[in-house]
This record gives sequence, C-alpha cells and structure tokens, in this order.
Amino acid sequence: MTLWIVRGWIMRSTRIAVVGIGLTYPDANSPSELWENVLAGRRAFRRIPDERMNLADYWSEDPSAEDRFYSTKAAVLRGFSFDRARYRVSGSSFRSTDMTHWLALETMSRALEDAGFPEGRGSHAARPVW
Repeated sequence: MTLWIVRGWIMRSTRIAVVGIGLTYPDANSPSELWENVLAGRRAFRRIPDERMNLADYWSEDPSAEDRFYSTKAAVLRGFSFDRARYRVSGSSFRSTDMTHWLALETMSRALEDAGFPEGRGSHAARPVW
C-alpha cells in the first residue's frame, strides 16, 4: 500500500492509472517523437542561443568561477508559442506571467487531449481547465 499526503489529506492507494500523456521536450512534442529520438540516439544539446544567454557575459571555462557557467551547450525548446486566445487569456495577464506557466498549461492540455477530453478541457467543456 502507498500513502500519499496531499495538503494534509492522507490518501491510501495501491494502484495508479496513467490516462493521458503530455510532454514538451527539445525536438519532441509528442511521446512518439520523444521515443523516435531516444531509439535513434539523437541528442537535443546545441550551442546555447544568444537570445537565451549571452555567452560573452556569463561563460567561463573554470567550473568554480562565481556567477558564471562553464557549459556552452544546452537542450532548449525552440519555437514554442502560446495561443492565448484559445485559453481566453488577456494580454495583460499574458505579458505579466512567465512563459514557463503557459508552457505548463499547454502541456497539461495535451495530456487531457490524450486522455480523451476534447480540446484538452476537463469534464466542464464550457470553461477552460487551468
């Protein structure tokens, strides 16, 4: 038996069901694309784009240098855009929220779609699931 503590509630469970999968990885926007990359031995590490981090400002080959990093490559997402009209997000909310939150919302929506919910919405289709 497994015990889960969620916000003060103790939940007892022996089984778990995965009913939908949503993911966003560099060079993979679906489970099938991810597995294709894994099986082919592809790596998504590339030179860090200047728009993400200017190497001239922060890079050092010394791993112990303070306030610097020593890697020149990373696996970063490219080309992600969020459809705020689909989720009914106002312009001011969109601009004041970190893109990571919109990426999480989009990925969660993909998991709901994969689980069979139309357009990635829960059982109350008249309102968005956040």
